[in-house]
Amino acid sequence: MGKSQQRSKSLGLKFPLSTIGSMNYSLLYNTIHKIIEKEDSDLASLTGKGIFYAPELYLAFIVGKEIKREEASIFGHSTEWIRETNFGNGGPTDFAFKAGKRTYAFELKVRDNYHSYASDIEKLNQLDDNYDKFFVALVDSWESKKDLDERILSLENQFPGQLNRINDFRSFPTLQDRYKGKVCCTLAVWKIQKTRASKTFS
Repeated sequence: MGKSQQRSKSLGLKFPLSTIGSMNYSLLYNTIHKIIEKEDSDLASLTGKGIFYAPELYLAFIVGKEIKREEASIFGHSTEWIRETNFGNGGPTDFAFKAGKRTYAFELKVRDNYHSYASDIEKLNQLDDNYDKFFVALVDSWESKKDLDERILSLENQFPGQLNRINDFRSFPTLQDRYKGKVCCTLAVWKIQKTRASKTFS
């Protein structure tokens, strides 16, 4: 086993969330993946560019809309869809879904650096236990290293036991003009646990 494989195994990455309690995490991931891959295809045909041509707030909006469309199957009940709301944790949260006293809060980042990703995770960490917290990252990964992007692995090392993959991460090739090499969009979605104690799910 190579060093990278050993590193992934040590982080508990073999055990993504799927369906626990009344929430369908696998469907949540697949819903996000489906809409961003569709948007990538639309942009490619219209502009010759892929998903990273889209503004971040626009992607947060269409992802939120698609989750709202599938709310009964994802959350198990109806919700109120909330956009760009400040919950008192250091700035507006990109989008959220409220059901009674429970709020599902989402931050989304597109093609950014490690520190920007970590900052949003820290912001979500400021929310109390009435929130289920999710971090969504569209990562511009080299095609040859799409499964081992250093930003993803470094985040999971910095927040041990806090970042739980809701599904196996998937990638698709995308058109772009920033780099000469071939680039993929890797969709990373984590549920954020408040505790730093190690936790895995089967």
